[in-house]
Amino acid sequence: MRAYYKSLFFSLWILGCTSVTEPGEVYVLDKSKFDKIRQSPNVLILDVRTLDEYKAGHIPGAVNIDFYSDDFEQKVKQIRGYDSVLVYCASGRRSTASIDVLKKAGFSYIGNLDGGYNKWSRR
Repeated sequence: MRAYYKSLFFSLWILGCTSVTEPGEVYVLDKSKFDKIRQSPNVLILDVRTLDEYKAGHIPGAVNIDFYSDDFEQKVKQIRGYDSVLVYCASGRRSTASIDVLKKAGFSYIGNLDGGYNKWSRR
C-alpha cells in the first residue's frame, strides 16, 4: 500500500495537482508529462496498438496488448503489481476507448497520451 501512495503522490507532484485523485482518475497527458510520469515507480506503460505497429516502434518499457484482440479485457484484468497505467495507441482513439476496461481492472491512475505514438515519436 505504501508503494501505491508513493506512486500516486509522485504523479500528483508531476501534474502540479493539489488534491488527491479518486480511483480511476483519467488524465490526458502531453508528451512532457507522459515522459516524466513513466519514470515513476509502479507505473505500467500500455501500448494498445497491434503487434505489427508495436514492432515498428514503441515507447521504451511499454507492454503491448492489442485493443482489437478478442481477449483484450481479460488480458488487462490479469495485469498485477501496478497502481497506475499510462496508455497509448497510434493517435488516441483506441487508448481512449480502452479507458473503461482499465477502470474496471482497478487502476487508480490512468494517463492517456495526447496524440498517441504518432505525436510522441515526432521529435
